[in-house]
Amino acid sequence: MDGDYVAAMHRSHASIGRAMFYTSVIIVLGFSILALSKFIPTIYFGVLTGFAMLAAILAALTLLPRLILLVKPLGKPQPKDDRLQAQAV
Repeated sequence: MDGDYVAAMHRSHASIGRAMFYTSVIIVLGFSILALSKFIPTIYFGVLTGFAMLAAILAALTLLPRLILLVKPLGKPQPKDDRLQAQAV
């Protein structure tokens, strides 16, 4: 951990975020197939589940990183010189 929240966010989006995005798109497409059903509750289930997945991935990739940058749950990052001294002790 380097203590740089912005760099960590960029690294996460480049690796895990891409996998989350593609997985969610595939799940939404899978549930959207249910919209072709003739049974009305199945159509609603497919459409609403797809909408919920889109909302979840949108929040996970935009809102959550912004909240982490605002709250800084692991504390404020230390200057680089202080980290080196803390590791030496």
